[in-house]
Amino acid sequence: MDKKNQINRSDILLFKNEENRYGHSQLKNFLSFLSSNGVKRPYKFAYIESEGPLISNMSLRENIHLDSVPLSLSTTKEMELKNLLSKIGNNDLLELFAKIDNLEIKVSEVCDQTRKMAALIKGLIQEADFLFLEAPEKHLTEENLRLFVNALNYQVQENGQMVFISSPATLFWQGKVSKIITRGPKKEFLITPVIKHMGNNVIATDKAPVRAENVFGLDRTVKNEDKKAS
Repeated sequence: MDKKNQINRSDILLFKNEENRYGHSQLKNFLSFLSSNGVKRPYKFAYIESEGPLISNMSLRENIHLDSVPLSLSTTKEMELKNLLSKIGNNDLLELFAKIDNLEIKVSEVCDQTRKMAALIKGLIQEADFLFLEAPEKHLTEENLRLFVNALNYQVQENGQMVFISSPATLFWQGKVSKIITRGPKKEFLITPVIKHMGNNVIATDKAPVRAENVFGLDRTVKNEDKKAS
């Protein structure tokens, strides 16, 4: 079987369904996908909602530290956090981090974009097998979104995380993912690989079933999106 038709670590998956249009939570959908592929609980994942909610009475730095960095780091030392990010070697992530002017300010006092950037940085550096993102582009300027996408790709390749994305901006993300996940007539998950060719992205249209061998060594047969049309 061609590797492009497998679900592997370092895959970025775009979930496309009607709920995307209305901003409904996709967490249940993400978890159902893992369960249907035989992944046993507990799941080690980071989950960033579309608004990037954080604990409002804590500072941005305290929120980023929470569940994301070693406990040995003092919550009062900004330089240790910056040094940690530098050691990761992700220049785009470090540049995105530098966009936050004041880490000591309370979450309740910052704008939507600053809060969202802090939430995304927190998610990217969190030790997790899966990264769940809902509308990660929301509240970000074009430049900050570019930095985030680059930082995301770096983290995925370096750490072997599997990323799940749900967003109403499907056309934007469709060109930046490796596979697209939809639901079939019986609510089964359908997996369609995105083939990168000469700088363009082409959605596979083969009608043969896509046998998805996931990263945990469990074989599953998942119909291709076009199977239902055959």
